[in-house]
Amino acid sequence: DMAYLIHFRPARMTREQYERIHEELDRIGLGNQPERPFHVGFGLEDHIEVIDIWTSLEAFHSFGEALMPIIEAVGVQIGTPHVHTVQRLQVPGVLTEA
Repeated sequence: DMAYLIHFRPARMTREQYERIHEELDRIGLGNQPERPFHVGFGLEDHIEVIDIWTSLEAFHSFGEALMPIIEAVGVQIGTPHVHTVQRLQVPGVLTEA
């Protein structure tokens, strides 16, 4: 099975915008996706980037149909994500929120 790393590098996304996107995804029941086993938001307060791991591009594109209007509504110009095939993913231990 192949997995895909999706890297979003918007010109500008604040931590507040990032949190608003996730609050809305949670509100509509899309915050956790079984086809997305890994998600991380990182960077400076006014320049957050996102990396997701998806089990299929079809699942990512389907999720994107709901995600894009939310991103646009909070005023983020997300641009085109960088898509890479994953060769290996190791995540030992427990991941926590900052």
